[in-house]
Amino acid sequence: MNEIKRDETRTVAHVSLVTAIAVFSVVLVVLNLRGGWERWVIPIIIAVAVSCLVMHITAMPQSRIRLYAYSIVLIVYLFYYNTNTDILYNGTPVVMLLVIVISMTREKRLIWACIVTGSLGMVMRISDPSEAGRVIWHVTLIVAEGAIASGMLKSSEKSSEIYRERIAKLELDNKSADDFLANVSHEIRTPINAVIGLTGVCIDKEKDEEIAEDLRSVSEAGRRIAEQISDILDYSETERDSISVIMEDYRLASLMNDLLIELKPYKSPDLELVIDIDPTLPAVLRTDTLKLKRILWHVILNGLKYTKEGGVYVGITSTVQEYGINLCVDVTDTGVGMTPEELERVFERFYQSDSGRTRVSGGLGLGMPIALGFAEALSGFLTVDSKPDAGTTVHICIPQTVVNEEPCMSVRSKDEFNVGAFLRFERYQDPNVREFYDKMIRNIVKGVRMTLRRVDSIENLKVLNGNVELSHLFIGEREYMEDPEYID
Repeated sequence: MNEIKRDETRTVAHVSLVTAIAVFSVVLVVLNLRGGWERWVIPIIIAVAVSCLVMHITAMPQSRIRLYAYSIVLIVYLFYYNTNTDILYNGTPVVMLLVIVISMTREKRLIWACIVTGSLGMVMRISDPSEAGRVIWHVTLIVAEGAIASGMLKSSEKSSEIYRERIAKLELDNKSADDFLANVSHEIRTPINAVIGLTGVCIDKEKDEEIAEDLRSVSEAGRRIAEQISDILDYSETERDSISVIMEDYRLASLMNDLLIELKPYKSPDLELVIDIDPTLPAVLRTDTLKLKRILWHVILNGLKYTKEGGVYVGITSTVQEYGINLCVDVTDTGVGMTPEELERVFERFYQSDSGRTRVSGGLGLGMPIALGFAEALSGFLTVDSKPDAGTTVHICIPQTVVNEEPCMSVRSKDEFNVGAFLRFERYQDPNVREFYDKMIRNIVKGVRMTLRRVDSIENLKVLNGNVELSHLFIGEREYMEDPEYID
């Protein structure tokens, strides 16, 4: 925070000094032309002004060197003005104004250099001894302003040092609190895992259904606590900038299958979760699979939490790069979306929006900050697009090394495969869900270059299977439940 503040102050100082040089250069050129000063100085003034502007635009050389260069130019301009102006006391307001501008550099030596140079120029213009008293008075005013400016800078530096110490202490206290929270979470995790494991064993052995149901409730509560503990540990890792990245080879299809199994308890039966993987994606990739899985977990879970009707679509594609590919994941939900104010705060820790959202499970409000932290740790990024009543789309992009360039989905012989699809689109009232399923099927069929036969009833499926022996079948969960014995 201190660095940001100092950078902003430095930027204001640079802009102010360059602006002062531009204005002063114009004034000096005009005065030269009107007052008959040295005409040969005009090209030099213009060249100096242009050079300062180029330095500012290119940000070269270093910031402090540029500040000194700008200040020296203004001081030279001031001396030239004070030694040539017709009215002796015109120099006083100019000196005082430049003292204010140069004080933005926070360099006391430059402030006093401005005061001494400006005063010297005025003294050199004294032609009548009777004017000495008035000149001394003007110089005294200028020196007084310099003393006030120096005193204010000293006070500001002292206050800044106090604030820096306080901020450092707060950061240390915050780190200690994070460490304590992480340690406590670690200590709690072990007994919670034991509770989950033991209740699972008891459920399998219990004959009384009522007691078994109570045990399932205990197991579910333990699972939720374990998940929240994992969130706390992950967030502590991102906050302390201590994220360790462990690269390993993986198959995306296997990772997504494991993820879907873990997400199943959180998915409402009324929602559709559609996974659309580009068949041309490389079969084997390399990244930190645990981090990637946690990113997808939090983003998809957020979609499920904040969607009452419709579903969540996960589209996974890639773009080829020199180092391999960028794995691109778009997670789109049909929820109520977010207002611009909510969108600005989506990555704040502990932030949860309740504006019209219906949630099916709780949470700590750490999911999106964790996902963003892990994405950045993997040299990727995460952005969110959302509008009220129009759902939300989260864009994830993670660089990946390609281990096996073979496509993750392929067929050796198209003649060996007969693919069918049984989906009752009329069941899905939300048109977005129908589009999700249609897009997924079309992408897969296009990717593997096979013909698809689609039916909309179990009777037509039986007729199709009687005419053509199906090798693969795309089927919705609800459609499967119509006749699971036959479909199996």
